Amino acid sequence: MNNEYREIRLAELNKHYPNLIYGDLARDLYISDKCQGGNLNLLKYPSKFDCYIAFYCVKGHFRVNINLKEFDVNDGTLLFYVPGCIICLDKGVDLSNCEFVLIAISRGILQNAKVNFSRLYEEAMRVMAKPCISLNKEQQCICGHYYHLTEALIHTKSQNIKEAIIDLYSSLSHYLGALWIDTLHSMNDSADSMRNKSCFEKFMKLLAEYHNDEREVSFYAGKLNLTPKYLSQLIKKTSGKSAPEWISSFVILEAKNYLKYSDLDVKEISYRLKFSSTPVFFRYFKSHTGMTPLEYRKS
Repeated sequence: MNNEYREIRLAELNKHYPNLIYGDLARDLYISDKCQGGNLNLLKYPSKFDCYIAFYCVKGHFRVNINLKEFDVNDGTLLFYVPGCIICLDKGVDLSNCEFVLIAISRGILQNAKVNFSRLYEEAMRVMAKPCISLNKEQQCICGHYYHLTEALIHTKSQNIKEAIIDLYSSLSHYLGALWIDTLHSMNDSADSMRNKSCFEKFMKLLAEYHNDEREVSFYAGKLNLTPKYLSQLIKKTSGKSAPEWISSFVILEAKNYLKYSDLDVKEISYRLKFSSTPVFFRYFKSHTGMTPLEYRKS
């Protein structure tokens, strides 16, 4: 077992797969040629990436684990990864017949491109409830055009190629986002519903950033200029789960990842999760899971 899950920077992908991009842009954008499944060994261990990743399965089938939830990847599946999530392959997966294409984009390049980065992040957090979608023939064809146009741009000697590719991937980000939103938006899009969803997404963004340090609803309500009571009602109405339940689920997920994927002792885990003492962490974990941390680790 590793001491901890690995944290992998976008630039490190070049060590594992050839990058079609070169020069300064390669620090912020990674595009693979078609790769064989054996190259996915990088994901045999729990890993966190610092970039957005779009993974397209050309051929094959396997299961992937994202934040302790399993998802199927098949021919024509597009998988989206958000920075900070923990991802690894299902144990014993056979990758011998798998082929895939990988695109990774840094947060920085999206912030500099013509993309509403805040909205993109909020939508991405919602997408992680369903990170895999199947593309139909038309959608596969459109994505293929983006890919081949990138290849053509890379080999030209025209000026401003970097800016052209950044703008191209701004467009691709909008297109891929639209695919997921079309898939996920089956809810009523009334004005109130949209406002509630927007507030919920802002809450989730704050929660992803602060859950280890702040576990009181009042902190998040203050950040959103709402009363704790109103925020709790809104979150419950929008998601079916209360604000305290969301907060504890983030904390418990982090704790489970440490217990499952590291050799850290419980005292060190409680310290990293900012609990006042190990006994407090024990009680908190057991009240939410029905098991002690040690019982979970052995399960």
